[in-house]
Amino acid sequence: VGAALMQLVGALSRSFEEANMLMMLVMMFSMVMSGGFVRQVPGWLVWLREVSVMGLLADMAMYLEFRDVDKDIASSGEVFDQYGVRIRSDGDFLRSLWILLAIYLICRFLNYPAVKFLHTGRTFTENLRD
Repeated sequence: VGAALMQLVGALSRSFEEANMLMMLVMMFSMVMSGGFVRQVPGWLVWLREVSVMGLLADMAMYLEFRDVDKDIASSGEVFDQYGVRIRSDGDFLRSLWILLAIYLICRFLNYPAVKFLHTGRTFTENLRD
């Protein structure tokens, strides 16, 4: 998913420097919106937290690691509360998996027209002929 996202950013950019700047912005927002940095986000940023690639992957890893934690140590709910994990059930896990798949497919779908038509130095009709 991360590679597809980075390929899309590279395809949308005119230069390597522009791609680096845009990718830093995308990755920074993805990191900051993960549960490791922010427990509660403002209402207008909830959508960004729901599609944060790093947040989704970190929450999925934490869920898989601690869902069957020994009851003598702690309950899985306590661990999830302590670390701000949003995935609490297999249904939540599948929902996150579907979100990651959607991000991957959207990035791959948008990558083709970006490579085909942007920053080629040719007109649109010349690009359509190829």
